[in-house]
Amino acid sequence: MAKQLLKPVLIGILAGAVLFVLPFFLLRTLLFFLFIGGLFRLLAGRRFGWGRWRRYGPGPDGGFTPALADTIRSMSEEEYQAFRQRFGRYANPPGGESPRPANP
Repeated sequence: MAKQLLKPVLIGILAGAVLFVLPFFLLRTLLFFLFIGGLFRLLAGRRFGWGRWRRYGPGPDGGFTPALADTIRSMSEEEYQAFRQRFGRYANPPGGESPRPANP
């Protein structure tokens, strides 16, 4: 009789201990993988395309930056025409003539 009672009690204690420890193990495992993923993004992320600067509008290489717009505004008319020749379809989109930004 004692043997029949002892077996379920031991199984219950063991199951309770496993259920108590399991969340700590899962949390530790989850944090480990998050840490490894963060290191991977930090050290190798730019190589795979993550962490690139956001692009602004249409243009070569996916867009132009505000610094490029400032450069275009400060160009002389001859420099601007040479720039348009160099970049061809990007300086003159198919929808029509793109207006040159005004000099401030």
